[in-house]
Amino acid sequence: MHQARRQGKRVMRFRALDSLFNEGRLGKTETGRPAGGHLAYHASQLPVEALGDLLPDILYFEGAIYTLQENANPDAGHCRNSTVVATGILLDPREPPDTRSGEVWDLEYLPLAVFVRPESVRLDNLAPGVFPDGSIPIVPTTSAGVQLSFPEGVDLGDGRGTVTSVKLRRTNLPLSDGYVVTDYFAQGLSFGNEPWVVDLTPAPSNTCAPSIKQAAVYVMLSRFRSLATVRLLRPLFREGPASPQQVGLPSFDETVKAFHAATSLAPDLVAFLCHIELRAKASRLALADLRAELCTRHGLQAEPEDASEQRIAAYRQYLVDK
Repeated sequence: MHQARRQGKRVMRFRALDSLFNEGRLGKTETGRPAGGHLAYHASQLPVEALGDLLPDILYFEGAIYTLQENANPDAGHCRNSTVVATGILLDPREPPDTRSGEVWDLEYLPLAVFVRPESVRLDNLAPGVFPDGSIPIVPTTSAGVQLSFPEGVDLGDGRGTVTSVKLRRTNLPLSDGYVVTDYFAQGLSFGNEPWVVDLTPAPSNTCAPSIKQAAVYVMLSRFRSLATVRLLRPLFREGPASPQQVGLPSFDETVKAFHAATSLAPDLVAFLCHIELRAKASRLALADLRAELCTRHGLQAEPEDASEQRIAAYRQYLVDK
């Protein structure tokens, strides 16, 4: 929204179509009416992963940054998690004109397509006069069905009578916001010289919100070229008593404890690392013994006389540790 305001771009919002459906004989899908009322609310609360990673609503303006959520043509930059920039939109012919009565134009129908320019490849003008230069169209797609159960029977008024569960599926454009990513998404990325901002502030211990996690510390910080380029979204801790400007910030002691807990290795991992270290030590000892034997056999320079005894003692200690 801030970017759109600075650039003077009109912001549009379109919502996903969540609909009921039945699977008939031979796998034929019979689409029912759109989910409305309380059913629409419950559909909006479902995790997007259960609905093909399709968002319940999407904001659009020319220049908006998205990540794609489908694989269609990797050579053209149309692949999952690719970063793209919006270059145009094709509205449904039934869409009423914009009255410009609000800051956001809420569309009544899904757009037929959103045109985007992939950042990973440089494309020629694929359809002069139809597509914006260097752009590809992203069109609506429909997810597989997901089961939504109710605590008690409900009559949805679609002729099926009282039901305790329904199947929902979602139709929307496979676009996700490209301005914020999680530590899970950032794995394998390199921020390079890009001005990314990271939120490493742990939640106060007196709240139910999750605190800082190990992945956030190791994954996010390792995306930057150096610690000198790290920029924090907010302070790590508050100084002195909590003030209105520092609401939600943990104390210094809480922050230290949170980072200590996040960076401490799990007992199983510690045991596994010790096991690997001991095995490596045993391998080095075995190779040293083999080298000494070969030196003796071929009359080469031997090691000091006490080296063999030292290796034997070390190997015995390894067996004790094991």
